[in-house]
Amino acid sequence: MAIKLHKKVSRETEIVINTFGKYRGKNLIASLLPPNMIEFRIKGTRQKFITTLQTCYEIAYNQFLINNYNAEMKRYESKERKRRPKKPFIPYRFKF
Repeated sequence: MAIKLHKKVSRETEIVINTFGKYRGKNLIASLLPPNMIEFRIKGTRQKFITTLQTCYEIAYNQFLINNYNAEMKRYESKERKRRPKKPFIPYRFKF
């Protein structure tokens, strides 16, 4: 059973930013904000990137569809599968 989110929860991740410049090598901090927002920022900075959890879910689901399609295409190209898989409908522009 899940607990409802009533206050901000922040965690420092193990992800290291690989950009060029002064933020190279710094960790990422992720925060869950009530009721349904997520916030990202680089440790030691004030700049925040906020989005909804629904958007994050949609991006993750679209990435799942792309990975599944690519795996099926590999099976098709290696002759394990006889019919070509149908491309999934993805409203955003992701690369296959």
